[in-house]
Amino acid sequence: MNNFNNEDNDNGEINNIIINIPIIGDIDDIENNIEYDNIDESKPIETMEETAQEIAQETTEEPAQEIAQETTEESAQEQAQEPAEEKTEQLAQETTEEKNNENSKKNTFTNEIYEWLEAVALSVVIVVLIFTFILRIVVVDGSSMIDTLHNSDRIIISNLFYKPAVKDIIVFLPKGEIENNKPYVKRIIATEGQVVNIDTVNHKVFVDGVELNEPYIKELVAQSGNQTYPLTVPKGHLFVMGDNRNNSLDSRFSQVGTVDKRFIIGRAIFRIYPLDKMGSVDN
Repeated sequence: MNNFNNEDNDNGEINNIIINIPIIGDIDDIENNIEYDNIDESKPIETMEETAQEIAQETTEEPAQEIAQETTEESAQEQAQEPAEEKTEQLAQETTEEKNNENSKKNTFTNEIYEWLEAVALSVVIVVLIFTFILRIVVVDGSSMIDTLHNSDRIIISNLFYKPAVKDIIVFLPKGEIENNKPYVKRIIATEGQVVNIDTVNHKVFVDGVELNEPYIKELVAQSGNQTYPLTVPKGHLFVMGDNRNNSLDSRFSQVGTVDKRFIIGRAIFRIYPLDKMGSVDN
């Protein structure tokens, strides 16, 4: 093995290179096969610095660009999402309000129906109670009360706090008709303790010796019935007659007799039919 020392090169620089190779051929052939590199000490350093700066710049710029891009995209997405969310919330709120309004309307309508039904039911109950315990409607049957009342007239009667008085028109159950439950309509002529006398000759009726003024009768009295006069009305009883004096079955006849006040159904107070004669009953 040989040592080769090369002191000069073309650039005037001194390079010491020790090459240990086996000498196989001539020295000239070896020198021709060896390539010498020109080494510039400053150039590699500058190149490395520039490369490092470029790499650092690229590395810094790329994340910055990515961050900026991501931030921009996120902002755009958020800005686009916010109106969409607001619209969604508004739509949801409007839908909820509409449903609430519909439910409120339905509840109001249902409540109104219930209130109306309650009012109707209450009215029916009140009417039933009134016409059961306070007022009653009866139909006149017959002609014994002409010209005051006529056949098929509808009248309202009441027995609430009623105290019988002369000239009142009453509906009652006579003693002979109690089992048949057939009421009569007549006018009170005398109350308990009073004395009744009928003069069929002069066609006059006297109570306690006083002639009655009777503008409501159809015609003057011509019948006294089968009773004995003067007649004193028993305690708790009434003497009654029809306004159609000569066509009435009343207290002048023993079949009816005087009326027990306990069998009074009520006093006639108002006529509701026929409509052209609707109004208070003339006593």
